[in-house]
Amino acid sequence: MNKMTPAVRILLVVNVALFLLDRVIPYKLTEILGLYLPVNEKFAVWQYLTGMFMHHGVMHLIINMAGLFFFGCIVERALGSKRFVTLYFLAGIGSGLIYTLVQSYEYSAGVALVSAIEALGSSSQALSGNEIYQKTVYTLSRMYRTEVVGASGALYGVIVAIAMRYPNAKVPFKFIPFPIVAKYFVLGLISIDLVLQLSGFSPFGRFMVAHSAHLGGAFTGFLVMLYWRYRLPKHLEQS
Repeated sequence: MNKMTPAVRILLVVNVALFLLDRVIPYKLTEILGLYLPVNEKFAVWQYLTGMFMHHGVMHLIINMAGLFFFGCIVERALGSKRFVTLYFLAGIGSGLIYTLVQSYEYSAGVALVSAIEALGSSSQALSGNEIYQKTVYTLSRMYRTEVVGASGALYGVIVAIAMRYPNAKVPFKFIPFPIVAKYFVLGLISIDLVLQLSGFSPFGRFMVAHSAHLGGAFTGFLVMLYWRYRLPKHLEQS
């Protein structure tokens, strides 16, 4: 049961290969293949697909690939390779779409706030001392410039699939002295992302984490599994 499944193996190879390629070529692939907001001139529709294969750093890659190996193999054995790949890509793309919707709304609200403050006729000196104005401008700049990358959104869809397929299965973790029931693990994971998304707090300091993308991947994975359960139940029995 510990043998790596074929689709997971291919996904791991592609992710690692692109990460290494990004380190040896003279330009950054993440700036081309990563997902930008539509307001950025670098935005392209195909980034919803390519963004899930790019990673910013070694730890980012390792964490996602470890999750893909551990959870992905379980889901691929349960659903079969074709349905696993379908779930993985739909969750990844859905993750990017929901991230775009949420961030575009927040970006538009920020632009409106900045415009309203400027419309009050404040001088440059007054604006420079306006904490709300300066913080909003800085946040808008980061949102505009930052590209979202990583397999996390797709991985969240895979993790949700485990909770729906094996809700009472116990998931062991080396850094936790006791296993966690799958459905509670997923609920806890999603709850953390939801709280962090709503509060805007980041436990990772200067590193931006796309919590809305995580939630989007989880939601998409839930919808896909729900569809298969009630519309195509016979396929869920395939291995």
